Amino acid sequence: MRIILLKDVKGLGKKLEVKEVKEGYARNALIPQKLAEIATPSALAHLAAKQAEANAEHAALIVLLHEEVAHLQNETLEFKMRVGEKNEVFGSITAKTIDHALAEKGYVHAKAHLPHPIKSLGEFKVDVDLGEGIKTALTVRAVKES
Repeated sequence: MRIILLKDVKGLGKKLEVKEVKEGYARNALIPQKLAEIATPSALAHLAAKQAEANAEHAALIVLLHEEVAHLQNETLEFKMRVGEKNEVFGSITAKTIDHALAEKGYVHAKAHLPHPIKSLGEFKVDVDLGEGIKTALTVRAVKES
């Protein structure tokens, strides 16, 4: 029996794939649990429309991410850090801190990658992953809190 998966099913396939399974498995397990539906001609037509819509959304997301890359390359994030009498820095700048600052500026897809937290003053290049294989670098500046 041909079915369309409505959700990812471990060992069978991913959402919106068409699979051939035994009728008993489909009728007794997959369909009652709303994991699949029978692949009727109308369901297949609906699936094709869903896939076309998903492809269009994905293309729009890729365009948006490329626009964000162009803006991020010119962006500099500045973080004020407390410094002691002997110029020792208290605290650090982590990937999570950078992600939060990026989200506040509207870059919701951006995730910073740091090998280790920034624990000194200065300017640093930080790799940022926007998803879908799109990456860029961002300048992070740690300055003395006045």
